[in-house]
Amino acid sequence: MIKDVKTYLNTVGQRISKAFSVEEFDTESELEFWSLSAEHMSRKEPPTFKSIVEWIDILYKAPVHIVYKKVDDDLVLFKRSVNPKNIIKQNKESDEQAELTDVEKKVINDFEQQVQNLQNKKKWYPEFQEHGVSLHSVGSCEHIPIYRKNGEIWGVYIVGPHTKCPEVITPKLSIVGRLLSIWLIRLEKEEDGTKKDYQVKMEEIVSELGSGALNTEAISGLFLRYFLHANKNESGGVFQSSEGGNSPVSVIGLTDEQVTFVNKSDQNTLIKSGNKNDILGAFDMYPFKGEGSEGFFIMLQSDTNQDVSTNHLAVEIQSLFGRLFDFKNLNSSFSESLIESYYFMLRAFEMKREKTQFHTPRLMAFVEKFAMVFGLEEGETEIIMKTAKLHDIGYVGALSVETEQSIGSELNHPLTGYKLIDQLPIHDDIKKGLLTHHEWVNGEGTPFGIGADEIQWTGKIIGIFEFIVDFIETNINDTSKSDEEWIEQLSKSIIERADKQFDMVIVPTVIQLIQMLGWQNCCKLGVDV
Repeated sequence: MIKDVKTYLNTVGQRISKAFSVEEFDTESELEFWSLSAEHMSRKEPPTFKSIVEWIDILYKAPVHIVYKKVDDDLVLFKRSVNPKNIIKQNKESDEQAELTDVEKKVINDFEQQVQNLQNKKKWYPEFQEHGVSLHSVGSCEHIPIYRKNGEIWGVYIVGPHTKCPEVITPKLSIVGRLLSIWLIRLEKEEDGTKKDYQVKMEEIVSELGSGALNTEAISGLFLRYFLHANKNESGGVFQSSEGGNSPVSVIGLTDEQVTFVNKSDQNTLIKSGNKNDILGAFDMYPFKGEGSEGFFIMLQSDTNQDVSTNHLAVEIQSLFGRLFDFKNLNSSFSESLIESYYFMLRAFEMKREKTQFHTPRLMAFVEKFAMVFGLEEGETEIIMKTAKLHDIGYVGALSVETEQSIGSELNHPLTGYKLIDQLPIHDDIKKGLLTHHEWVNGEGTPFGIGADEIQWTGKIIGIFEFIVDFIETNINDTSKSDEEWIEQLSKSIIERADKQFDMVIVPTVIQLIQMLGWQNCCKLGVDV
C-alpha cells in the first residue's frame, strides 16, 4: 500500500520512465503537472472537476474547459469551467492584481455569455476519437478523447479557445487522456449517486406538495354525464355564474352557439324563459349555490327522454356542485398565494447578486411589451406573463435541497419548477413553459433535448427573452460601445441563433421590439418594479 505522496511519486516515476526521459522533467511547470497528477492518483477519491481543470490548465492556460460525454450519436454536456481572465493572459503578460481595462472587461463579458449559451448537445464526429483541433461555439479548441477500459469512447475533454498544448507534452497526451479517463469516469459514477440522492430528496419534497387540488372540471363532467344518462339524454352543461357571465365548466353535446348563448345570458332570464328558447330549445335547468359560489347545470330535452324520476338525484348533484365550486374558489385563492410566495423567495434569491437583481422583473417587462407588439390576445398575455413570473422558481426547490446554488448553476431547474406547480390549478401552457424554456428548437437544449414541435409556445418566448436579459445583465455597465452598437450586436446574436436556439417565427418581432426600444430603454425595463 502506498503510504504517502512522495512514495507514490517515486513509484509513478519508475513506471513511466520508459515514456519520459529525465530531461523532460527539467522545467518547473512539467514537474508541477506530473507531481500534481501523482498526488491526485494517490488519493482514494477522484479529484473534483475543479482540481482536474487546474491540472490541465498548467498546460493550456485556457479560458474554458468543457467535457462532453458520448451518448449514442451525440455529445452531451457533462462539465464546463470558465476562467475568462486567461483570455487576457493570452493577449499580454500582466500583473494579476492589476485592474482590468474596459476593453478587457468587454472581452470577458462577451466570452462569459458565449459559454453560458453553450450547446447542451453536439453531434458526434469520428474526428473526436483522436487528439486534435475542432471548431466549437466558443472558437477553435483542442480536444482530448477519453476512453473506457474496454476501448470504447467515453467522451472528449475540450480546451480553448485558441490555445495549444506545449510541444513537449503533446507526445504524452495519451497518458493525459488515460488519467482523465480514470478521474472523469470515477467522478461520473460518484456524481450519479449524488444526483440520484438529490433527485430523491427533490422528489420527496415536490411529491408531497400538492395544494389539495381537485380536478373540478372532471368531477363536474362525471356527475353531469351520469345525470344525463339517467335521463336518457346526451346534451347538457355545467356553468359557474359570475358578474362576467356564466362560464362553462363541463359541456356535453352542446354547440358553440348554445354555449355562447348561455354564457352571455342572465341566470334569472333563463329561468323566466319557461325553460324554452329558440337556441336551446326545450331544457331543464337546475341552479345551485354554495357559500361563495353559484351556478347551474342544464339538460336539453329530447324525444327520447323517458319519464324517470330523478328529482332526488338532481337535488344531490345541486348540493355537490355548490360545495365543489366553493372548494374550487378557495383552492384558486390559495394557489395564487402560494405562487406569490414562490415569486417572493425567487426574488430574494436573485437579489443576492448584483447581476441578477432585476432578472425576473426585467424578463416580465420584456414579455409584456412583446405580447403587445406580437398581438397576443388578452388570455394569452396573461398566460405568458405568469410564465415569465414563475420561469425560474425551480431554484427555490433546488435551494431547499442544496445551499450552494446560483442563477444559471442548476441545469434541472426547469423540471423542478414544473413539479412545484404541476398540482396547482393553473393553465397547462404555463406549466409547460417552465419545463421547456431552456430547450432549443434544434434539439440541443435542456433538460430533455426536445425539438421545435415539442417545445411549448410559452417556453419559446421565455427562452429568447431570457437570452436577451442575460445579454443586458452581462453588458449593462460596459461603455465601450454606443447604444446603437449594443442593439446591433444583440440583434446579430439573436439572428445567429434563429432556427437553432430560437424559433424563427418570433425572431423578427423580437428584433423589431429591441430596436424600437433602444439600448437604454432595454436596460431600464424592470428596474423600477
